[in-house]
Amino acid sequence: MHTSKDIRNFKLLKRKIAETMKKVYPGIPDRIEEWKGQEIIDFQEELRTHVKEHISEKWFYLHMKSDTGKLPRIDILNFLSKYAGYMDWNDFRFQQQGNGHRRKGRKGISAEESNRFFYMVPVFLLVAFGIVFAIIRFGSFREYQFCFNNQLTKKPVTDGSIDIILLKRNETPEYLACDPNGCFSIQTSKPVIRFIVKAPYYRSDTIRRVLQRDKRHEMISLKTNDYALMIHYMSNARVVDWEARRSQLDKMISDNAMIYQLFMDETLGMEVYNKWEFINKITMPSAGLKNLEIIETTFSEEQISAMWFRQITVQNE
Repeated sequence: MHTSKDIRNFKLLKRKIAETMKKVYPGIPDRIEEWKGQEIIDFQEELRTHVKEHISEKWFYLHMKSDTGKLPRIDILNFLSKYAGYMDWNDFRFQQQGNGHRRKGRKGISAEESNRFFYMVPVFLLVAFGIVFAIIRFGSFREYQFCFNNQLTKKPVTDGSIDIILLKRNETPEYLACDPNGCFSIQTSKPVIRFIVKAPYYRSDTIRRVLQRDKRHEMISLKTNDYALMIHYMSNARVVDWEARRSQLDKMISDNAMIYQLFMDETLGMEVYNKWEFINKITMPSAGLKNLEIIETTFSEEQISAMWFRQITVQNE
């Protein structure tokens, strides 16, 4: 028959388990009774990883979320205590009695040696806790890979100019670049990540992903920036009907748009155009704006509000 003291100790053990989980998953609820869905799955994975044991979701709801007034089997109590940082259930109960750090000096040991022992025990425990925490913390890091394809064609985006802005709570964003295959990798222990993806001829997008341990590779579709593609094609095509081209550009570009030409040579300069200055430059047969490479565009109410481009040199032109 279980004593009320053992029942209280089991409730305290659940609190210690929640504290251990929050070191890896800081966003989960403080009380284990409030866990559900993904939190329970994450806890099952933690047990498999760190103590090589398993509990079912039904068992979790019966013993962890409910107060039945009964203790689980001793073998389950042992590995739950081990996950919380104790040797077993008996060690956990003993330390809750306040005797975990107290040891009586044996006969023949001087008071000075006994006092030194009392001072050293907390130090050893602190070091051991730090080692265990480091193992749990860094052992939970996993690598995830994200690749990008064209939303319409489903072909990989492999032009090598995809920029990633990794958003971090209360931290400065981290800037990453995709490899030539249109992919980037990240190592993290966080359950959720957010990042902004930018590519010259695709719409910028903010991506949020809930990370899953059994899904380390993911393909994300990017929506093409049709206006940027049209301007690029216009600047590279022969003029047939420049009035029609001006009409198209008028509809695509906002009246208050600011358009920036970047010079990537040794001058590292920039020239700024308003809407009609740019349209005149790109549509007049004698103008010099040809072979444009669009670097970035921003939109307001489905019109271009700002654009950055550079003029590339085409051989044999």
